[in-house]
Amino acid sequence: MTTGEIRTLISEIERGAAENRGVPVVFAGTERTVSTTLGELVSDATRVAGALQGPGKVQKFVLRERMRGQR
Repeated sequence: MTTGEIRTLISEIERGAAENRGVPVVFAGTERTVSTTLGELVSDATRVAGALQGPGKVQKFVLRERMRGQR
């Protein structure tokens, strides 16, 4: 990192994913298990975030998720 460079959460996630693309990530639940890699996970998350940045979609999504968590 150079002097004056701003580090953000997303820049650190992207840097870590780039350095460790092939690291396996496994989500295990009672009904199924999903295996992927860190690189694929970050790529998928980036695509989803981009799709949600359409007009008004982000705010509605965040509100719905907050309301769901309050039950």
